[in-house]
Amino acid sequence: MFTVVFADDDFIRHADEYRLILQPFFDNKRVKFGPWDPSGETLAQMCPGLRDLVGQEREWRAVVIVPSQGFEIQAQNPFDVVRYAETAFGADMSRERKESFQRAVAQPLVRFGTFLSPPPDSAFETEGKDDDESPMRWDQARFLAEDAYRRELLATVHDPDDPDRHLMVPEPTELYYLSPRIYEPASLGEKPGAQSPEYEYSQFAYDNLYPHNAKYAVFDICERGHTLYEYNYVCFLEFLFAFATNDVPSGKMRSDRLYRAVCTNDPALLKSFFNRYRQKLSLTGSLLGKKVKELQEMSLEKMDDEQAYHLYCTPREVHPPSSQPAKESTYAHDVAGKFGLFAKPAADKAKWDGVTAGKAEFFERHGKRLNRMFLQVCDDARGAIPADYPGSDALTPSQMAEVEEFSLEQELASISGAQGRAWSVAELKKRMLDADARMREYLDKRMTTGKAALVTGVALMGVVLSFLPVWFIGGASGVSMAWAGVAFLLGCVLIAAVAAMVLMYYKNKTKEELHGYNGTVSSCFDDARSLLESVARKAGYMCDVLRSSGVLQSALSGVNHRSAQIRIYEKHRYDIDVAWGSAKGVYDRFVDVDAASAAHDAQTAEPYEFDFELPKSYTYTLPFTESDVRKIRYMGRDLAGEIPIPFISEIDMVREEIY
Repeated sequence: MFTVVFADDDFIRHADEYRLILQPFFDNKRVKFGPWDPSGETLAQMCPGLRDLVGQEREWRAVVIVPSQGFEIQAQNPFDVVRYAETAFGADMSRERKESFQRAVAQPLVRFGTFLSPPPDSAFETEGKDDDESPMRWDQARFLAEDAYRRELLATVHDPDDPDRHLMVPEPTELYYLSPRIYEPASLGEKPGAQSPEYEYSQFAYDNLYPHNAKYAVFDICERGHTLYEYNYVCFLEFLFAFATNDVPSGKMRSDRLYRAVCTNDPALLKSFFNRYRQKLSLTGSLLGKKVKELQEMSLEKMDDEQAYHLYCTPREVHPPSSQPAKESTYAHDVAGKFGLFAKPAADKAKWDGVTAGKAEFFERHGKRLNRMFLQVCDDARGAIPADYPGSDALTPSQMAEVEEFSLEQELASISGAQGRAWSVAELKKRMLDADARMREYLDKRMTTGKAALVTGVALMGVVLSFLPVWFIGGASGVSMAWAGVAFLLGCVLIAAVAAMVLMYYKNKTKEELHGYNGTVSSCFDDARSLLESVARKAGYMCDVLRSSGVLQSALSGVNHRSAQIRIYEKHRYDIDVAWGSAKGVYDRFVDVDAASAAHDAQTAEPYEFDFELPKSYTYTLPFTESDVRKIRYMGRDLAGEIPIPFISEIDMVREEIY
């Protein structure tokens, strides 16, 4: 069954320190760790991310680990927080009894379990308890009153974020509390007045208001600082994982009992397994030692001048990514023919919207592509700088002087010449929008048909009015009417010619504005490509400068390829010692094996496979294999549990007799 282990951050961090030893358990996808905060007031505060932990699982179980801080894990029963208050038997509850219930309902373990569990739906069972022959007679009226009061208190434990108790995930089908326990049995005396172990024992879950479906277990470990603490703690983790990955047999645990968890390791299997691990580490360390010795005995070979020049004085070129320029048709539009001699605002706006439809997205997309090309240039430049400088320790003084001169030339080249103008996707988009706004503003200012007709009418009216006196008094004064008519016609023609010239001017102006729009768009892409080429060229210069500086520093300080590689090998050898020390610190008493056993295990061991020339750290995992998965004795039944750890022999729960 899918299992979520709820633990505080300190426990999760501490458990992760032993991932190397328990890696197969950590790899199990049916177990997840979820942090829970005892100080939280709501379920979301106590366990953030519960929905992500459970996911789509319809059936799951919860294992709540009791934190070591703030809880009495030294007690014989860490779950009996409030302690049973002795009261006289009567129909009424005593004040001490009520106060103990009030303390219990405020406990984080109770609140968290109540959030995860359905509310109790049955009254307290009193049948058979009211027996005069019982050493501790139950008073039915009193316990019914107690049960009602307990329900009243539990009803106050609600999540303000979820008042209707609609849990954000399905309720767990099983709920377990598991606590580490540190205590001295001899220091715990028998509880005063305990006459019936069965009665006294069964009351702690009831007295502390735990959910009715919860079950309880402890695991005994030594205090931190004790020589056996680490081994005890790892055994605790072994039990936790084995318990989380296997189902508990029906009837093995009762909800009103306390159980002691037991994890048993087989000493012979532990010795064999960790001897195999030691031999695997030893072979790997020997291989690295051999490589170090070979490098230390390697003699330096001088390079000739031509070889040194080719290796360290050849300019590196960083080429800009191939970028096909956007065709003019993709961003420029000679659409003057679409616009008439006279402006029609609504129609012109619709036409321009059709012309520029999708172009803003194209500009932004193309700009981002150029931005990615810029980043690619930077990545290519970084990749052109070598990580080491083989042969630098063999350079002669004259060859080093040649490298230094080449570095100076490239540095001067990198700061000379015209500097590229700053550019960004936002600037490109702004220039596009500005050009578009100017074009729209111009289209709005064009002369409409109504305005043109009005101006022409006014001009013609002026001509007519100017000739009216001639027509009315011209004949009487002897003025020729024929010449007056000719002059009138010439005036009309002149007005028409001027109107035509104005219209042609606006037509050409429209074309000029469109060409200006096209030029703005084209210049944006040209500037971007020019900057990209400039950056690539200067990046090549800087690669040469950095490479030359690295060569000179390597040659002068003795940090050469050979010594650097030796240090990398030595680092891996140190990591091997650390890995073995970590494992040995836990299982120290199981790793001292006899020579015959070591020789037998060494025959099957192989070194770790890794590119040890890299300075990257390597995790020297224990040599777990698929064949290590096996059946063990689990919860009192042979071959009932399956685990991937080869040296665990038994997992069990033993009932604790608490008085």
